[in-house]
Amino acid sequence: MFPRRQKVIENENNPYKNFTTFIPIKLDYGLPTHLEFNPSDQSQFIVTHGSIIEIVHDVEKKVNKRRYKDDVFSASFRSDGELFVCGDATGKVKVVRNIISAKDTAPLREFSAHKGPVQTVKFFDNTQIVTGSDDRTAHVYNFLTETRVATLTGHTDYIRSCAVKDNYIFTGGYDHELRIWDIRDPTKPIHYQKLDSPITSICPENLVVHVASGESVHSISLLKYNTINVLHHTKTVTSVWMNKSGNRLVSAGLDRAVRVWEGSQLCHTVAFDAGVLCCAVADDEKQLVVGLDNKTLMKSRREDKMIRKRRVEVETLISNNYQNLIEGYLTDQLLRFDEDVNIPITRQSHLHKFGRLLNRHKYKTCLDLALSERFYEDPMVPLSLLRELVARRQLLNALDARDNVGLKPVLIFLNRYIRDVRYASLVVPLAIKVINIYGCMLGKDDVIDKLFRGLRRRVNEEIESMKNMSELKGVLDTLINASLMHA
Repeated sequence: MFPRRQKVIENENNPYKNFTTFIPIKLDYGLPTHLEFNPSDQSQFIVTHGSIIEIVHDVEKKVNKRRYKDDVFSASFRSDGELFVCGDATGKVKVVRNIISAKDTAPLREFSAHKGPVQTVKFFDNTQIVTGSDDRTAHVYNFLTETRVATLTGHTDYIRSCAVKDNYIFTGGYDHELRIWDIRDPTKPIHYQKLDSPITSICPENLVVHVASGESVHSISLLKYNTINVLHHTKTVTSVWMNKSGNRLVSAGLDRAVRVWEGSQLCHTVAFDAGVLCCAVADDEKQLVVGLDNKTLMKSRREDKMIRKRRVEVETLISNNYQNLIEGYLTDQLLRFDEDVNIPITRQSHLHKFGRLLNRHKYKTCLDLALSERFYEDPMVPLSLLRELVARRQLLNALDARDNVGLKPVLIFLNRYIRDVRYASLVVPLAIKVINIYGCMLGKDDVIDKLFRGLRRRVNEEIESMKNMSELKGVLDTLINASLMHA
């Protein structure tokens, strides 16, 4: 007997109906085995395939690819996004720094207590990690002290999924058993429950844990340990995820579908051309990434309501015929006034002067040196350093704890380059951070007040300039349209 097909009840407020356009990314080294978004930076996600770990930064359009000797099956970020942990086919567990520009793949810590491939890894807190292996054991490590805190035994087959919540660890595997452990007493599980099929994914939330087992997702109460809900796919479920508010569950499976549930109701389905091996949703539910069994990632970002409304208005004003005519006469760059113009900056050619300070973590001194009069006429030096600080996630440390004297060169630099569109991707975020941190200093120093007023004036001038350019673009569009119609 097959489960009855679920009736889809579409909710107008359901954000997943806006995931309509997916960008395919081909994976050359193997099938995707794990996907996860960075908890501290939702524009960044990690994917494992073959012996490769890729960290994709969607906003900066960067990919940090790390190759290892053996296949990597799982990787997971720490809550602050500074580190990630991964497990490979030889049983090794590695803790690695998350630096988008890093070429060095050397781990900070490495553990090799497992005797089989490590299939699942998670950070338990900022200092401990949990691993599950084909050797039927799960280990808890403290990577600061490089010690094994506990060994969780009792599974009779491969462990393929683990999850953490508060002081509790959840493990599940091919023995069909869900085991719940208290880290304060890891000698035996506080509860174990037999399900009908192998367990492939676990997602705990509040007083319920959602478990993917076979073709179903079981919702199990953590108070009475009874099954309170069962959701069905037509083939094996490979991934399950619950949003922060606890009202929407996302499941994915080999039936080529990602299903969105509200309670026991199926409210949306996204279909694909191949089976789904892994799936990740950003915490703000604005991004969806899916790994398929044809070695392809499918990535989608849903549009904000205001952005979508603006796009529809533009498409209404410009007819398809006009777009087809204009495409043959003008280059794409002439029409794309809304895109940023960025000059590529090669960090290595400008940062040799700061290498020693960067290695000693003296980021504030580095920024002071780059903004000094010595490099005043060469913007590439401070811009290269800024990009390196952003890559190392140390820009806030470089800006922190500045008095009037230390803040002055930063504001002078912003006043000088805030209107230069070539450097907008670096200078504008820097200006926003400076205003957020040091806006409270207004009214305390005449020089700082003057620099802030100058910065505001330049920003207003740039806004007016953009408005004038937009009006000019409208006039040019009208003239070009008229000339083409009469050609």
